Amino acid sequence: MAGKSNELSRSAEDKPPEKLELIKRLFRNIDLTHIKNREFPYSVSVDFAYLLFRQINLDKYKHFIDLGSGDGRVVFTAELFTNAGGIEIDKERYNLSLKMKKKIRSTAGLTNSNYLDMDLSKYDVFYINPDDNIYDIEKKLKREAKKNSLLIVCSELYKPVNLTLADTVKISSFRAFIYAL
Repeated sequence: MAGKSNELSRSAEDKPPEKLELIKRLFRNIDLTHIKNREFPYSVSVDFAYLLFRQINLDKYKHFIDLGSGDGRVVFTAELFTNAGGIEIDKERYNLSLKMKKKIRSTAGLTNSNYLDMDLSKYDVFYINPDDNIYDIEKKLKREAKKNSLLIVCSELYKPVNLTLADTVKISSFRAFIYAL
């Protein structure tokens, strides 16, 4: 499968693209505000997402979706490699992702909805950083996902029980679990 372009892949390997630096800077400011206010949202860093997507060759896939996309940082990072979108049920987080989308000048598709109510059949890479069990989404993906799709799970606690673990990617002290669908 072809990604957005080989040029993006090369720049991803050689040096971080300019847009990545903008994404990192904007979300670093959000993270500092959360720390100052003693709020600790459950999210991975832009650096982690970027290195993960490079390592799994995300540019070889056509459609990426973040299930529970929060402030959008993972979506905007994935967009450096392929067509990306996010679904967020929380209105406040969704609105923040729209503000960030405008600042980044992103074309990513963002939706304020419950991903369990959405048709996910067009996507070939699914990303989730769950804060609860994922049995419902696991069943849904078994029904709707294309053959040879991937599910990326960034959680040590909540993992699929009926999917095949294809790989574990370790970056620093964090791990992502890649499941074949």
